[in-house]
Amino acid sequence: MSACASRGLEELTGTMFSLGWFPGIKLGSDDKFVAEIYELPSDPTDLLLRLDAYESEGSLFHRRTIETSFGPTF
Repeated sequence: MSACASRGLEELTGTMFSLGWFPGIKLGSDDKFVAEIYELPSDPTDLLLRLDAYESEGSLFHRRTIETSFGPTF
């Protein structure tokens, strides 16, 4: 993630819970949690492919775009 710059923290609405060695998030509840927001390179394709391979995209989580005070993020 060294190619990514930290933008800051954002309070989001949803529930964060433990799934063992990683967190889970269910958006849309009345609870709040704090997320760390990073800016990706202008073409994040390679970075996202490497992250997906590491994190097993599609089998362990679903990437969704949400609005934050920093703009759209996922």
